[in-house]
Amino acid sequence: MNSSISRASALAFAFSSSACSPLCRRFQLRWTSLLLRSCHLRMFSVVKSERVPLPKKKRRLDEICLERFQQYSRTFIQSWIMQGKVLVDGRVVNKAGTPVSDKSTVEIKAEIPKYVCRAGYKLEAAIEQLGVDVVGKVALDSGLSTGGFTDCLLQHGASFVYGVDVGYGQVADKICRDERVCVIERTNLRYLSALPQQVDLVTLDLSFISILLVMPAVVKVMKTESTLVTLVKPQFEAHRSQVGGGGIVRDPQVHQEVLDRIIEGVEDPYIDSWNCVVMGGVEKKKIIIDTDPGIDDAMAIFVALRSPEVEVIGLTTIYGNVYTTLATRNALHLLEFAERSDIPVAEGSHVTIMKTTKLRIADFVHGADGLGNQNFPSPKGRQIDQSAPAFLVEQANLYPGKVTVVALGPLTNIALAIQLDPEFSKKIGQIVVLGGAFSVNGNVNPAAEANIFGDPDAADIVFTSGADVLAVGINVTHQVVLTDADRDKLAQSGGKYAQYLSKILEFYYAYHHDAYATQGVYLHDPTALLAAVNPSLLTYIEGVVRVQTTGIMRGLTIFDNSHKRFEEQTEWSHKPTVKVAVTVDAPATVKLVMERLMNS
Repeated sequence: MNSSISRASALAFAFSSSACSPLCRRFQLRWTSLLLRSCHLRMFSVVKSERVPLPKKKRRLDEICLERFQQYSRTFIQSWIMQGKVLVDGRVVNKAGTPVSDKSTVEIKAEIPKYVCRAGYKLEAAIEQLGVDVVGKVALDSGLSTGGFTDCLLQHGASFVYGVDVGYGQVADKICRDERVCVIERTNLRYLSALPQQVDLVTLDLSFISILLVMPAVVKVMKTESTLVTLVKPQFEAHRSQVGGGGIVRDPQVHQEVLDRIIEGVEDPYIDSWNCVVMGGVEKKKIIIDTDPGIDDAMAIFVALRSPEVEVIGLTTIYGNVYTTLATRNALHLLEFAERSDIPVAEGSHVTIMKTTKLRIADFVHGADGLGNQNFPSPKGRQIDQSAPAFLVEQANLYPGKVTVVALGPLTNIALAIQLDPEFSKKIGQIVVLGGAFSVNGNVNPAAEANIFGDPDAADIVFTSGADVLAVGINVTHQVVLTDADRDKLAQSGGKYAQYLSKILEFYYAYHHDAYATQGVYLHDPTALLAAVNPSLLTYIEGVVRVQTTGIMRGLTIFDNSHKRFEEQTEWSHKPTVKVAVTVDAPATVKLVMERLMNS
């Protein structure tokens, strides 16, 4: 079998049995792709807890919320607190650890999630992509945890669900109270001998144990005609020596070895034949987009929201294409249009890091409103109370090594985060910088590219911080062109995002036609975004990058990978290296952008 995998790992098995002896059940495996979708929250609601006569003491806000709002998971509670959607005695409190009196009134003003936790959306995608028939089925949810899979199964018509988990006390109250659910806690699936009845459907979402170890027990409780849907997590299947930092398996070869081992182990004695196509990811890449929307920023944001490989956990705003206040307004508007107002927006700096440099605003490229002079109505939402640098630091601490910042404007917010927390550069996973002109002329003047020119001091701080930085300069983005013909395809498409962009792109196209005499526009921001989503689209080299901060060459990015040892100590000595993109698969990049914008 030829199977391919991209950052491997979500698999779905569908078993259909044939006649067999009681001693040996053999299943025919249909193995097809599972695409994880972004979480969509629905229904707006205000939930309020009344004052209760409790002892006078203070506890963490998230603990109080979990006690009073047991229908929601800790993940949702902490996210809502961070987004400023939790009020204590009528005032917003956005830190989960804030001490709160037990006598305080706590309100949650948030969009009610469809499922008790995000896992439900993973299974929903599998059900829809695989065409799994759930209606009227008796199911086994293995790895119950909070109950996201069980909630999804019930909402898709399952008649009864047995939920098995080795842990205790994690199941959402909503699931525990449902008469259609039997919760079996403190039970290792490996040693499950029987259930009160055979099941039609099994779902597996296991951690710290291999699928192959539980298969014998799973087969015993499945009916002759039955279905199995499972996630495969390479970090729990690979050898310990193959698992990298943070418990992540990054090597595609290891992904393939895991798949081959599972296929071999499941094929005999459980299945007769199979057909396999695999897509997915070990874990969605968490991305924060630092943005100055911006027409091509809007394209990048929409592409990110349509990328199943990533989870956009926040937008931070900065000046550049527009002033910061308008950038925040546009970011809120774009998320509102995309029906993703659950994503927090943190407003960034209004001035350069040195506070003395006059801002360069590119309204002549993007229009006075930044979105092609369409004059969209003001968004209903508002930014969170945290500043952009504080939000960046907080997220890096919450998810050390797992957050990628895609910086689409001047680097002021990133530099301020580095100054705010000296460990930020070590805790952040990667910083993908749209900026620089490497071995080519700039686009502001012959020396400088616009984003670096916007705050060269901040750029130099970021490039020399020691963080994992990938610079995507105009030497690369000028290779990626969305043609006039591509724009016509967007206009003719029925996709929601495509229709929106075909309107705002008119101003952007007009500028490019006049300034560059091109029959299209450069896809600066979407290319940088996709560099974070799919790094294989680019090639890069490593070296030291410094930025000229004054004079006629202000904003010039200087790259050195000569490896020469100079006799004297200079401003280049002992500086950390960064990655600088040098080539891009332009056709593949344009194709990805078009597909994700048109199929929406």
